[in-house]
Amino acid sequence: MKREGGFLCGVGFLLGALLVALSVLALGGQAADSINAIITAIDVNTRMVTAKEPATGRAFQFQVRDAALLNSLKAGQKVSADFNAMTVTLPAARPGAPPVRVRILKAEPVGRPAEPPGVQSSSPAGTIAQAATSSSGKKVVTGGGLGALDPNAVKPSASEGDTAVAARGRPGVGRPPQQKLLPGLLGEHSGDEENGDNDPDPEPEWQRRNLSTGAAAATSSRATAGGTRLKGYPKAQEMLDGIVRGLTQMEIDAALLGGQKYMINNCLGVKASAGKFKLKLAHPNLRWEGTGAVLTFRIERISFSALKIRMRPRANPIDPCKFSGRFEVGGAATDVHYEMRLDPLLDLQQCRLGSMGQIQEKWRIGGLNLKPLQNNLDNVAKNMIEDSLTYASNFNIGDRIVAGINGFLGAQCHK
Repeated sequence: MKREGGFLCGVGFLLGALLVALSVLALGGQAADSINAIITAIDVNTRMVTAKEPATGRAFQFQVRDAALLNSLKAGQKVSADFNAMTVTLPAARPGAPPVRVRILKAEPVGRPAEPPGVQSSSPAGTIAQAATSSSGKKVVTGGGLGALDPNAVKPSASEGDTAVAARGRPGVGRPPQQKLLPGLLGEHSGDEENGDNDPDPEPEWQRRNLSTGAAAATSSRATAGGTRLKGYPKAQEMLDGIVRGLTQMEIDAALLGGQKYMINNCLGVKASAGKFKLKLAHPNLRWEGTGAVLTFRIERISFSALKIRMRPRANPIDPCKFSGRFEVGGAATDVHYEMRLDPLLDLQQCRLGSMGQIQEKWRIGGLNLKPLQNNLDNVAKNMIEDSLTYASNFNIGDRIVAGINGFLGAQCHK
């Protein structure tokens, strides 16, 4: 018995020593990670942060959406970067709160120099941007490497197709969370720090788009002196009938506005994370009001699958008012109505649209059934889907109407 007891004690000692050794290694790795990068520059306008890994010279950038967290950072501060998970860990802005994980947007190859954020580049990779000062006093950049991450420097891609809009910037970056991305949107911005364990969401696709640079918006800056109101154009009805037929034949790509939350109260609501769906306009109607037109469509059913959302409260008694982990929902919206009011000016001398003027859009969902989402969240879930539709139609439908008007007027001039 003594031998057996001694043997067991020896085994226990070895296991204990092994656990201690593993703990030391784990703590050592964590400590090493905590000082493996240094913040080199912060752009408060775009909320982009540039950092560098001194050991390798690797530069990388990440975006901090939370204003308090961004204000707590400073150049020269040490942070932890995990290039396998493509995340960076930052100390929380509030004392006692857990660290915050933020997704790394881009990491340059080892040995490439870092440069300030918000730098637009067309020069070969690895060159450092050179900044000059314009007549307005703003800095303009003539080249750079990591500067391609400037949210407003994303170039359109022809591969996106004619029912998707090329990436043209990130609206909402640098804005207060309360400010709406579009007039009429119902959600509010919510950063990763509101998620349980600060779990980061994927980069929202809507952040790559700039609503002020679409085809519809581009026409608003043209001179409108001497323009003809839509209803005053003799062939307006024929023109709009053709445009409406084209709209009912197109397929629209829509996506949840990731990072937007929809709340009943401070601790009850949902948050969009990721997910896409398609729809087609149907049952069109056209009527005239004043000098403009009102287009309405009705869609009997829109199906959803694999939409990823979060819910508050979560099943955690210690901190229930954080958003839960992401989970998938699916289902359908029924009796969906879309209305667009437009009153453009036509430049008949130049055979083109003079100005789209103010476009008013409204989506309303009759019924929504998303499973496994509890019934008391149906109304805020409707708001989440309606925001997705509003954002998608601002690009797809507005641009199609501009193209339709220009095409019709151009054809008339060449008859």
